[in-house]
Amino acid sequence: MKKQYMELGLTPSEEDCPQVGEDDYTSDAFSCALRYIGMLENRFPWANKNGIVFLLKAFSHDFGTYHEVVAMHPEDKIELALLIQNNLPEYWSDNSIMEEQ
Repeated sequence: MKKQYMELGLTPSEEDCPQVGEDDYTSDAFSCALRYIGMLENRFPWANKNGIVFLLKAFSHDFGTYHEVVAMHPEDKIELALLIQNNLPEYWSDNSIMEEQ
């Protein structure tokens, strides 16, 4: 089955994140991504059993390469990927867990 991905950002939506071109962007982006992936795995514990995996993906840009956390998902699980995208945490302090619907 074909896999698709949905971009989720590099950090929770209301938190600062590293910007392309800043000193140490790559290492800061990787650090943020690892923390964010862990947070997403805790928030959506049912994702993996549905074939959804949180990964760091690189994208080309006029100013260089930037990174985003993505939800890689089977094409038949788009509804669950959208559920994740629509319920992302806003702050690092958000430890809530979202049940599968």
